[in-house]
Order: sequence, then C-alpha cells, then structure tokens
Amino acid sequence: MARPVLLVVLLFVIVFTSQLDWNPQIVNEAEATPTLAQKQHHVTKRQEDIKEKVSEICAEVRAVEQVDVLQGTFRFIFPLEDV
Repeated sequence: MARPVLLVVLLFVIVFTSQLDWNPQIVNEAEATPTLAQKQHHVTKRQEDIKEKVSEICAEVRAVEQVDVLQGTFRFIFPLEDV
C-alpha cells in the first residue's frame, strides 16, 4: 500500500514541477515574438535611418562639388606658371 501511494505522490510532484518549468518558457517565447506593430516600427525606424544616411551622403557630395568649383575658379584666377 505504501509503495503505490509513494509512486502516485512522486508522479504528482514530477507533473507539478514540470508544469512550473514550462510556464515561464511559454511566457518568454510569447514575449520574444515581436508583434506586427513592433515589426512595423522597426521597419519605419530603419527607413528613417536610411533616409538620414542618404541625406548625409548627398550633403557630402554637394560639398565636394563646391570644392571642385572653387578649385576651378582659383586655377582660373591664379593660373600655374610652367617653371
């Protein structure tokens, strides 16, 4: 009689502890899965970052073009003499 009761109690403890271990994992998996709104926010943020980088590159290109124009003007005003 004691052995079957012990086996039932042991089985109950195993089942109970296994359920305690699984619940946090399920919650963590649900929290780890991004929602559609989070994905859209990430995409929007990424697009804004890309637009900002493109704007910075365009500004640098314009600055280089201005330097080229100034250099051409400088050479026109002060031509280099052949030595």
